[in-house]
Amino acid sequence: MQATSNLTHNRISLSFACFGLACLLLAGCLVWLQVVKHDHYLRLADRIQHRSIVLTAPRGIICDRLGVPLAISTTGKSIFADPSQITDRQGTARQLAPLLGTTEAELVPLLGRDTCYVMLQRRADPGVVREIERRMRKHATRLRGIGLAPEPMRLYPRGALGCHVLGFVDSNSRGAGGVESTFERVLHGRDGRVVAEIDARGRIIPGRRVEERQPVPGRPVTLTIDARIQEAAEQALAHAMQETKAAGGTVLVADPGSGEILALANWPAYDPNHYAQFPTAYWNNNAVTCPYEPGSTFKLVTAIAALEEGVVRPGQIAVNCQGAKPVGRRTVHCHDGRHHGALDLRGIIIESCNIGAATLGLRLGRQRLEKYVRQLGFGARSGLELGGETAGYVAPLPEWKDITVANVAFGQGVSVTPVQLLAAYCAVANGGVLPRLHLVARVGSGEQARANAPLGRRVMSPGTAALLRQYLEDVVTEGTGSRAVVPGYVAAGKTGTAQKAPYGSGRHVGSFVGFVPADKPRLAILAMIDEPKGDYYGGLVAAPVFAEVAKLSLAQLSVPPAPVARRPR
Repeated sequence: MQATSNLTHNRISLSFACFGLACLLLAGCLVWLQVVKHDHYLRLADRIQHRSIVLTAPRGIICDRLGVPLAISTTGKSIFADPSQITDRQGTARQLAPLLGTTEAELVPLLGRDTCYVMLQRRADPGVVREIERRMRKHATRLRGIGLAPEPMRLYPRGALGCHVLGFVDSNSRGAGGVESTFERVLHGRDGRVVAEIDARGRIIPGRRVEERQPVPGRPVTLTIDARIQEAAEQALAHAMQETKAAGGTVLVADPGSGEILALANWPAYDPNHYAQFPTAYWNNNAVTCPYEPGSTFKLVTAIAALEEGVVRPGQIAVNCQGAKPVGRRTVHCHDGRHHGALDLRGIIIESCNIGAATLGLRLGRQRLEKYVRQLGFGARSGLELGGETAGYVAPLPEWKDITVANVAFGQGVSVTPVQLLAAYCAVANGGVLPRLHLVARVGSGEQARANAPLGRRVMSPGTAALLRQYLEDVVTEGTGSRAVVPGYVAAGKTGTAQKAPYGSGRHVGSFVGFVPADKPRLAILAMIDEPKGDYYGGLVAAPVFAEVAKLSLAQLSVPPAPVARRPR
């Protein structure tokens, strides 16, 4: 009996001990969960019980110099799915796949995810949205679990117009390329946020918002671009592409006095509303990212240096061209194989004589020629408000040999961007000041607006600029630029034809750079045609583009024609 009593007592003691140990463990767990891990589980509960929604700020408008909108923000609709509501994944995928441009095999796994929200397509095409809304009204059960959410959307009302200036906005609402990228912080504004409570099925509980911060719209950006002149440039370039079957091309138009770029066009182009449908190579802005050998358009630099340094005087015979000139162990040739004979500086420019330019370059010597090349902005970025700008290539001075000097003097062995070259011609047009070409006129609006008007710097005397304006006018009236004539106006400019490396490949770049009216320039225009088929001389493929752009643009600016008066010789 005593043994039974002891056994019962031991069992009761053990039970109390186990119970006490369990209580101790439970207390420890409570301390661990409620004290040690309090913050962790609080954050976890917050994530489970609340949904955070980003309110994307409307981007600032981008407009041309006259206020014409080129990029605006509107409200589009994105397509999403709530997999917890979808009972027939295969049927829903069959309905959506043709509309979303995808396959049923790709959609089914998305519609079966263990979540209550899956984005299927952001900022869907309005036609697709209308069709989904129609099907929802007609057969609601077939698209059960599919919803449409309003979302800010970037719209380019003029389609491809100015695409390389504007860039585009990607699927993450970030600017990519062009002004959209460069001025991302200005245009994007500040996103807002809403934090709301959700029920057990992940649905937002009406009226239970924990936090709400409204978005701040982005600021507007006003460009120097004139949409009318931009359209004229793109029209002329497209026409040239049809005629020449070229691989690409660029047209730039600027005000030579202020340095404001009025048009920037590249071919091929793309529509920023549907940028993903175009090859990524189409997005490249060749006006700033693609340097090329300028050929004879670069002879202007040699002429500036020769006049400024007194190497040659107006009217003085500078060379007796026999079609070829030995330079060390190499020989340079005139592009057309002709013997130009005795030429002064005017004749060298009008005839586009390589031997004449090389002779002047050698007289200047490497130090003086290189000084003017860099002084005129070559070998350095211009600072244009676009990403990806390259500096081109000018060899370091210690690497310059006599053959380098001769080649650079007529535009070979150096690479430039269209923007750099146009700026140099603007300096001649405006009396000797190298302008800072720019695309943005103003950031913001009203009292908060910030104007942008960078200053240029003098790179030659007014006398040198005036003399070269006359010579460039003669190129059009008497020389290689006859196809750049603009009816009713006096034009001035220079042709250029350059081989593309490797030399002898049969690929060329034809170009023309000039300004109009020649006496009081309102427009400086560069036309560059890359790898034309058939005729490739700049005077044949690029000069007509200059003439067409000038004619259309002068009409848009209401510049009255002036009688063409011959200057006394």
